[in-house]
Amino acid sequence: MRMEITLQTKLVLQQKLAPQIIQSIEILQMQTQDLHALLAKELEENPFLEVTEPTPEITRDIPEEQRNREALLDRLDRMDAAWRDSFGESGFRRRTATDKDGKLEAMQNTAAPAISLQDFLFAQFNMLDIEDESNESIRVIGENIIYNINNRGYLRYSLEEVLDSIHENEGNTYSLEQAEQALLVIQALDPAGIGARDLRECLLLQLDAMDEPYAFERRLIQNYLEDIQRNKLPKIVKETGETLERIKAAIAVISTLDPKPGSLYASEPVHYVTPDVTVTPVEGEYIVQTSGYLPEVRVSPRARELLEKYGDDPKVREFVKNKINSAEWLRNSIAQRQDTLRRITEELVRVQLDYIEKGIQHLRPLKMQEIADTVGIHVATVSRAISGKYIQTPRGVTKLREFFTGGTTNAAGEVKSTRSVKERIKELVDVEDKKKPLSDEDIMNQLAEKFGLKIARRTVTKYRKTMGIASSRQRKEY
Repeated sequence: MRMEITLQTKLVLQQKLAPQIIQSIEILQMQTQDLHALLAKELEENPFLEVTEPTPEITRDIPEEQRNREALLDRLDRMDAAWRDSFGESGFRRRTATDKDGKLEAMQNTAAPAISLQDFLFAQFNMLDIEDESNESIRVIGENIIYNINNRGYLRYSLEEVLDSIHENEGNTYSLEQAEQALLVIQALDPAGIGARDLRECLLLQLDAMDEPYAFERRLIQNYLEDIQRNKLPKIVKETGETLERIKAAIAVISTLDPKPGSLYASEPVHYVTPDVTVTPVEGEYIVQTSGYLPEVRVSPRARELLEKYGDDPKVREFVKNKINSAEWLRNSIAQRQDTLRRITEELVRVQLDYIEKGIQHLRPLKMQEIADTVGIHVATVSRAISGKYIQTPRGVTKLREFFTGGTTNAAGEVKSTRSVKERIKELVDVEDKKKPLSDEDIMNQLAEKFGLKIARRTVTKYRKTMGIASSRQRKEY
């Protein structure tokens, strides 16, 4: 077989998105909070970008020097030859003592992070008298156990796996008996139930920490935990020989235990919702306004003056032009985002007016393609525009995506949304006799009789599960 190197020409057609187009798509998808962060970043990096009446959310972490754009441009006017000679080497960089002040202020106003579960456990573990050589195994294994406890408070790996990890990383070898001893030390720490390997052990550890023995409750947890979860109380009555009242009282005690003891120390950030669009009734009409939390973006009026003044230097000219183009593109992208969001919302309000005025039962089935066709944009644009966005209406704040839903047809030929059908199912379950809860077939029949909604039993089951409603057996009260 002969091998040789040849040179060929080949014509290939590829479709690539320019970086600015990608940024425009990203801005369309951004929530208001993310857009604030982008604006703050751009204001730091682009001296020719300005905002009119900037909001505190944008300016609070930006140094005073950068907020004063006129002062910045005055300094640029006084640039000397030394600055221009070094321009290509270090780029356009502005740093003064004011930057440090701004960062210091931001640090001082940042909330201290909450103590983590591992920190809390180590604080207790380090206070134990286990420093001598005889307790070395407890100290080493105990530290590794703490590192392998998840945010719910459970040990993520078996003790054998913990020992293998210690041997691999530290070269030490310990017995399973030593690991069990170390685990008992960890499980004696607060909160009660920590370091458990499963739910049953977690609940038993919490009972151990109580003053009362709770012998019957321990027996139920050890032998009938799955039956309790499935509400099989008659079976427990039959096998234990105890009365139903005695069993219900024991279950009431068990229900006070925490199945996730570590969750109290899980540091979850608080997320605040800022409406991206607002619908307000004015004299019988609904006015749609995009978020008033965003300032208007503009290019500094003196940017082009500066370009004319220092236009002889090609490096300066290229830098200034790039920054002006970047500012204009950002301004246009935000304006296009706001316009697209407004047009989509106006059509949503027109189509779902009954839902806004009367509630969930009047939400009509709606697909994104319908809105896209009416507004005259691609369905993918609709999807991006409403992604993660919230709308404020007279009925409260909700996701824009909630306006889109599938549906079913009732006996009168009216199309009802999936959400309204789910709401009807919830209403039926809320008022049912808990001693004789409705089966999925009962719910199916009542939907048809009371509301004219004919759906299959399996559809009822599907909707019930998606809403987190237990089965009739699990809902039954004895």
